[in-house]
Amino acid sequence: MKVANIVPITALPLIEAHTYRLALAHIALASVPYAHFYTYGSTANPFTILDNSVFELGKPLPIPSLTTAVDSLRPSLLVVPDSIWDAEENLLLAQKFERVVPELRDFHPTLEFMVVAHGQSPKELKENLQGLLRLDYPTYIGLSKQSRRAGLRPELAQQAALEGMKVHFLGVWEDPVAETLEGKELGAVVTGLDTSYAARLGLIGRTLLEPYPTPPSLDFFADEDSYNSDWLSRQLEALRWLAESDVSSVAELEQEYKNGKF
Repeated sequence: MKVANIVPITALPLIEAHTYRLALAHIALASVPYAHFYTYGSTANPFTILDNSVFELGKPLPIPSLTTAVDSLRPSLLVVPDSIWDAEENLLLAQKFERVVPELRDFHPTLEFMVVAHGQSPKELKENLQGLLRLDYPTYIGLSKQSRRAGLRPELAQQAALEGMKVHFLGVWEDPVAETLEGKELGAVVTGLDTSYAARLGLIGRTLLEPYPTPPSLDFFADEDSYNSDWLSRQLEALRWLAESDVSSVAELEQEYKNGKF
């Protein structure tokens, strides 16, 4: 499993070697350095997810703005417009977006699409997932923080995988270590997760082993002088190591912190 660490613009060089990334469309449209990094800033060949910014904005970017961001960044995968609080609207948005897919594929033939399951109850989440699985164009299912709060992430991930879908965990709710290990337990079912949690902890001098209380929201425009880049980098690498190595417990991560690895 891979981790896409979300970081401030000034900290983007810290994830230059990371091969799994997530960019937020509204920041890409507002910041030339941010857009440039996700388009060109790598010595590797990264898999880049472009998110529609619904969590940050309260509603997804309009489709014209989203397609502009796609044209700029040329991502590997696009999170299509979704509705966090309304399962019915969420399905309608995914269905409506299907009309845009042929044109996007004309200009970006390798672009893949992620739809996201939402619902205010376990029943709504399950029904929403089933509706999304009937669509023809997506190849990824995104499972949000809501699905973890409902205790359904593993179940929904396995259902999606049975239908031939790849699964990505969209965001971390409160515990980056536990949620990463949860994804790893599902094996190849989950391709990766994205989170700003490691960065938020690193920015205030804490480690992955200190997730509580919840750290402040990420300031994308934080000044580089306001944080310790080395400490931040260590937290980002600790989470990536946790996801991509063969460790399977909090105790093993704790030991590596004691050993000075992070």
